[in-house]
Amino acid sequence: MIPRIALFLSTLALPMLLCAQSHHPVPVLVRGATAGSVLFVQLLDPDERVVHERLVPVTDQLVQFTLDPVPAGRYAVRFFQDENANRKLDLGMFGIPKEGVGASRDATGFMSAPKVKDMLFDVPFEGVQVINVKRY
Repeated sequence: MIPRIALFLSTLALPMLLCAQSHHPVPVLVRGATAGSVLFVQLLDPDERVVHERLVPVTDQLVQFTLDPVPAGRYAVRFFQDENANRKLDLGMFGIPKEGVGASRDATGFMSAPKVKDMLFDVPFEGVQVINVKRY
């Protein structure tokens, strides 16, 4: 009787172990940030759905953080840097950001924000997603 219970419990535990092993953290390094500000960070799936959001305080020009583990797949990271603590991205004439912005793969758009397809990277990956802050 005990071996059957142990076998049954092990069959329940195996899928949980496999799921736990298939999630991977997303390490990010932002360069060129302004100390004293906050990064509003989003992790997106290929359909532009927000998978994870996070506020990251900036204490130095280099900011390193890790986003929550996600299943293997393709994702994009984007952020804006709130430099005046109003909790929104300030835009100037023609919708051009007045504050720092960034996207994975250092993607840029032409007369617009970069397209998610240009920001996508594979998870898991080796190393860190390095993103440079851009100011326009």
